[in-house]
Order: sequence, then structure tokens, then C-alpha cells
Amino acid sequence: MVTPDQSGCADWLAIVDATEQRVERAKVYETQRRFYSGKRKAHTIKTQIIVNEHGRIRDVRDSVPGSTHDLTLLRESGVKAELPEGLTVMGDTGYRGLQNDLPDRSVALPYRPKDRQQLTSEEKLHNHFISRIRIVVENTLCELKHFQALVTRFRHSLERHSQITRAIVGIVNLRIDKRLAYLSTPCSTTT
Repeated sequence: MVTPDQSGCADWLAIVDATEQRVERAKVYETQRRFYSGKRKAHTIKTQIIVNEHGRIRDVRDSVPGSTHDLTLLRESGVKAELPEGLTVMGDTGYRGLQNDLPDRSVALPYRPKDRQQLTSEEKLHNHFISRIRIVVENTLCELKHFQALVTRFRHSLERHSQITRAIVGIVNLRIDKRLAYLSTPCSTTT
């Protein structure tokens, strides 16, 4: 994983999410196509992170072209085999179908309305609870984006993006560890 955990607490959740960062448009057309994200309508590079219930980054994968779908990135990263038993895996709607890849694990994903249908009140309540838990990964991504190297257009060699991201992840994890130690969060199932 990324940096050693000083708390000694076992994780209960693995919340997965990916973030995109704009990059310079390549001169070669094939490279342009690989890095063009239809979602962002720009050339991007994508990085996937996995955090625990406290927001500590447990895993970060090498950056890939922005055209890669979130679920494809998770499948190709090999992280599914590395997840410990008994961990609940959570994601956003970009990871629909993850329950088929992890049949022996607990997977929590939000519901998405079908064509011209409304969600039931139970489905809305489920989505609300998922959102309340998943906000941890969004806040961690926000902490990563306090560093301008991960916010502005990445103008360096794309091979260096993963190294820079890992260095920033180490700094953010130290900040999170310090905050958790200050709050003296005991090992528990609640956050």
C-alpha cells in the first residue's frame, strides 16, 4: 500500500473513486484519442484511489488515459485480488457491475433511475446513506487537490504523473494521520 498506518485499526470499508486531471493535447492522433475523455470533453489523465472509512488513502494506482472507464480501471488494476476478506467495497454509479466482479464480497453502490422512471423512496434513502459514507473519498480527493500539481493542466511528461501523485498521497496521508491522532479516534465501526 501507500504509507504505513500508525493507528493499527482494521479497515471496514474500501471506498473507491477516480479523478481526472487535464493534460496537454498530444501531437500524435492515436495518443490524442487515448487521452480524450468524453465525459470531460478534454484530454485528461485518470488516477484511482481507495480510502478507508476515515479517509486514509490505502491504495493509489498508476495513472491511465482519461478515456478509461472507472470500472475498467478497477478491473485492470488488479486491486480486486488484493482486497482483504470481510471488507465492504463502495463506489459511485461509475462502478455499476462491480457486484458481478466481487460475488463473495459485500458491495454497496447507489441506485440509478432507469429510463424515465423515478427512484422509490427506499432507493432514495439507500442513495442518501451511500452518499453520507462516500463523502469521505470526496473529501480526500479535495485534500489531494489542494496541491496545484494535481489541479492545473499537467504539462510534464505523463510518465511522471504517477510519481508526483504518490508523493502527494504520502503527504496527505501524514496529514490525515495527524488529524486522526489529534481527534484520538479509537478503532471502532463508526466514523
